[in-house]
Amino acid sequence: MITKSDDSDINIKKEDQEKINQFAITHAKDTELNVELNQIKKDLDSLKDASEEILITEENDIPYMIGENFVLCDKDDIENKIQQQTELYQKRKMEIANEIEELTKIKDKLKAELTAKLGTSINLTVE
Repeated sequence: MITKSDDSDINIKKEDQEKINQFAITHAKDTELNVELNQIKKDLDSLKDASEEILITEENDIPYMIGENFVLCDKDDIENKIQQQTELYQKRKMEIANEIEELTKIKDKLKAELTAKLGTSINLTVE
């Protein structure tokens, strides 16, 4: 059975709706960045594993995957490529972490403003 609560009398103004929309957009971007961050962490783990494997191998020419093909490359060249790729991923990881931190601040501010104005008639809880 549906009951009418006192909160249903709250009018949402255009300004409030814009804040709700901004919260939704910010949350979507935050979610997208977290997915990218998780993938970068997996890629960094893979690069670390590859680097360790190269250290223990005794071969000088090692297969290196380019696209769908393997090419034999010098061990030192591959170590350099892995190091460069690791640095790029680390840099992107830091950029994403900073972006997520900024988005969290924005979301928290919007949530506080909307909750203060609309009370329990709005649920901005993210699961």
